[in-house]
Amino acid sequence: MLSNADEIREALDASVLADRDLQRVPIPGTAEVGFELNIGDLDAVAAWHAAREALRRTGRWPLLVGVVGEDVYSRHFYPNTGDQSPAAIIERAGSISWPDGRRRPEFPPEDWERVVGGEAVTTKRRNGQAPSVTELLEQVSTPDWHALDAFLLAWEEDQRPTTGREYGGPPDLPWGLTQVSRLVLLPSDCPSVVPAYTHFWGAGGNGGGSERLVSALRSWHHRYGAEPCAATGVTLTFAVRRPPTELRDAWQLVTEMESFIKLDDSIRERARSLLGYEWWELYDRP
Repeated sequence: MLSNADEIREALDASVLADRDLQRVPIPGTAEVGFELNIGDLDAVAAWHAAREALRRTGRWPLLVGVVGEDVYSRHFYPNTGDQSPAAIIERAGSISWPDGRRRPEFPPEDWERVVGGEAVTTKRRNGQAPSVTELLEQVSTPDWHALDAFLLAWEEDQRPTTGREYGGPPDLPWGLTQVSRLVLLPSDCPSVVPAYTHFWGAGGNGGGSERLVSALRSWHHRYGAEPCAATGVTLTFAVRRPPTELRDAWQLVTEMESFIKLDDSIRERARSLLGYEWWELYDRP
């Protein structure tokens, strides 16, 4: 890993990042340092790809961010107990077997009929018809979001099979990539460690969330080639080399993402939007 600014400039010299101002940034509470470039009017994706292509030389994972200097590495939103250094979070993440560490959404029993009714409306919007609420309550009588969605997915596919990406609209860039102004080079060549260095709101502050997210990123990188490329605190954006092409695989992936985000659509809708799509974005905010 390069730790000399001149050597890093040389590694980036033949790219769009040549001659950009490069700053050395100490990472609070550690002996590690990162580096930061102001990308200015450069295309953010082109800037990230340039630093990604130089990874073998720099040994530092590139990440687009929307904050400056030491704020990137702030521990403010991490839990205020225990060792919350990047190294400690990464070490604890090593003991988590993903997706065993994922969380499942919970619903009060008194809200379940309303939830079921809303999902029936979603199915009718896509398929033109849907099972009745009574039938759905017979199939999934107790609050189980995943079981309900899986039943409706199978029902929808029987009526109208998915043939390609749905719901996602045109493949525009995720919103998070429009909110960045700088590129940081982390003191690691491993993409999965990003949540240990910079906090994502969806990981929570109650303990263990960032460790689970590191574990999830490790799994997603192995399975899909998912590489975190931008972080704004409330978004975590990925460039994906091998996105899912099978609906069941995408559905399983969304149930994993659900540990870190609040879905504003159904699991099956989100799964259809990910089919073959080269960008993912986790979004969660207060």
